[in-house]
Amino acid sequence: MRAMLVPLLMLLAGCPPKTPIDNTVEVKADPYPALLCPEGTEKKGAAPPDGYKVWCMRFLPTGSWINDGGHVTFYDSGEVKEKGEYRSGSKEGTWELMYETGETQREEIFVDNKSNGTSTEYHPNGNKKSEGEKVNGRESGGWTYWHDNGTKKKEGVWKDGEPDGEWLEYDAEGNKTQIRQYKFGRLLTHKEL
Repeated sequence: MRAMLVPLLMLLAGCPPKTPIDNTVEVKADPYPALLCPEGTEKKGAAPPDGYKVWCMRFLPTGSWINDGGHVTFYDSGEVKEKGEYRSGSKEGTWELMYETGETQREEIFVDNKSNGTSTEYHPNGNKKSEGEKVNGRESGGWTYWHDNGTKKKEGVWKDGEPDGEWLEYDAEGNKTQIRQYKFGRLLTHKEL
């Protein structure tokens, strides 16, 4: 028995001490803390310099993923390029497109993945560039356009995404310069003033 005990003690004495097992879990840093995802969704992607967009997705029982929640894309510089929200895979609510300077370039309202409602575009200096309504992604009703100095550039009516009726155009000083008459997108008359 003693003959077996000595080699066993020598074997145990020669073994290095056991290293404790590290049970800590590495927690990834939130890629974009400003984006809050709804309950039941997961934040995906990465902000610059590691990626170009961060968004929320929901895993469906069918085994697929859909966009559901906030969605932000970035310029290479790290500035926000576009931001908005998806609901069940469709763009919904206000979406904002930005210039790389951080100024708003365009704001549109989406319903069922199509622009529906007021659409406003801005010049890089912050002055309005255009404003009007969209229905199913197409211009509809009265629209106004402005020069970058803030004076009116043109105004008229859209019908199903085509100019219709009288359109007035102005120079940068606000003087009326042209009148155009359209019918279903076809130019009928054009008068220089």
